[in-house]
Amino acid sequence: RKYDDVMASPTKSTASRAPMSPPRFCPSPNGNSFCNSKMAPFTPVSTAMTTAKWLRSAISPLPSKPSGELLRFFSACDKDVTDDITCRAAIILGAIFTGSSFGERMCTSLRNTSGMDAIWTEQRKMEALKLYYRVLESMCRAESQILSGSNLTSLLSNERFHRCMIACSAELVLATHKTVTMMFPAVLEKTGITAFDLSKVIESFVRHEDSLPRELKRHLNSLEERLLESMAWEKGSSMYNSLIVARPTLSAEINRLGLLAEPMPSLDAIAVHHDISLGGLPPLPFHKQPDKDEVRSPKRACTERRNVLVDNSFRSPVKDVIKSKFLPPLQSAFASPTRPNPAAGGETCAETGIGVFLSKITKLAAIRIKCLCERLQLSQQILERVYSLVQQIISQQTALFFNRHIDQIILCCIYGVAKVCLNYHCPWKTFR
Repeated sequence: RKYDDVMASPTKSTASRAPMSPPRFCPSPNGNSFCNSKMAPFTPVSTAMTTAKWLRSAISPLPSKPSGELLRFFSACDKDVTDDITCRAAIILGAIFTGSSFGERMCTSLRNTSGMDAIWTEQRKMEALKLYYRVLESMCRAESQILSGSNLTSLLSNERFHRCMIACSAELVLATHKTVTMMFPAVLEKTGITAFDLSKVIESFVRHEDSLPRELKRHLNSLEERLLESMAWEKGSSMYNSLIVARPTLSAEINRLGLLAEPMPSLDAIAVHHDISLGGLPPLPFHKQPDKDEVRSPKRACTERRNVLVDNSFRSPVKDVIKSKFLPPLQSAFASPTRPNPAAGGETCAETGIGVFLSKITKLAAIRIKCLCERLQLSQQILERVYSLVQQIISQQTALFFNRHIDQIILCCIYGVAKVCLNYHCPWKTFR
């Protein structure tokens, strides 16, 4: 695809209805402005006031239990999932909002105070819980309209989906209160998910919470950018568990480098590790055996189901638009990687998911290339060739991204194209 096609307006782009935000720092050639000059300036104080007001006015008044409508969705599943969902939320949020979650310094502080910090922590936990139920209800309502029914068993019984939703909710609460001792990516470790997992629900989360302040949308977009540029490519990312199915030719290299994700920790393990008491909550749900079709890490047997997030709510860069009438976006997003996706011409869910992921990488690369070429005052011809080269690497030499940052690939391409193709003489310090 041409560079101009990728940089087209959101309505013409193959990305999504809520396109990814520009890079966090991308100055123009004069060095004093950002790429997206239309964004109104904001200060840390104004941001904190806006987001805190939103939590107080829109989230705090909500009940700390699922609403009647949400309970109806839970009970409409093949098996009532109410107990499982409430128990899971208590455990995961308990792991995030505990003294040990805020590091050794905060942990000591919590133990030495008269309970004020414990009260503050409990309040933040309740805010995250209420936000989780609110967005979950909105998602269920949208899915039921797509399905023309209220049975959402595939979605509501998926462990990884709920953990990602809880992680998003907790991250927004932590970001609002500027909790520096639990800065991202701390929530990933506490919830047992990976960067690739979280990247699959960010857009849906934003889309289904209309009241979300602009500042928090920016925060989630900046997180998505971090996930795409490097974190999803790190060792242990669940992205490799899908990639090994979608691109079998890369399996040898993935296994050689030991990149596959380890099993997601069970709720039992999290509860024991953080000494979480369930009180009057029901016992933990019985742990099912993993699917036979799931990709397993060669290091050890997996005792926990590890469905990999696959979001087909976008258009694949090499396929036609995916028709949601066959598989709704959220339900198919959490299907097993090896499961066929009838909405995508017979390809597996892993192929669809990897196609979506790489299309996001292509979009991000196009934005970064434009910014760098403007700063280096390179011609449009060089920009086009650099983009073409990066696009080829993404689609044909994907292994070059393993354990690397996207900027490393882009800088190498810019230097190579400028020096070799156009005999561009430029000292190395220009690229430092």
